[in-house]
Amino acid sequence: MRTFLETEKHLTPDELYHLVKRKNPSIETATVYSTFKLLCECGLSRELKLKDGSARYEHFYRHERYDRPICLKCRIFIEANDDRIDKLQNKLAEANGFIPHTDGNKTEERWSGECKR
Repeated sequence: MRTFLETEKHLTPDELYHLVKRKNPSIETATVYSTFKLLCECGLSRELKLKDGSARYEHFYRHERYDRPICLKCRIFIEANDDRIDKLQNKLAEANGFIPHTDGNKTEERWSGECKR
């Protein structure tokens, strides 16, 4: 779990397995998969399902709110944190009587499309 929470990348279970294996050669892939499941269930992580059916995981440990455009074709994630987006979203929510849901840890916005690559 520590290796995952110290990594600022969106990882597949196999990628995390290889990172952990360097420090703990006795680790099993089943342990990595079950840890991801538990982290998602308790709200410390989330699975990002991509159009091609693959999945990557990200953690919410020590993260603030951010917006994320995702290319569904090449799976590029663009991290964004811009106060202007927050202000506009708050203004739209207030004007329309909309109450956004958060998990108490962070708020995340995801957009999807295809980049020019």
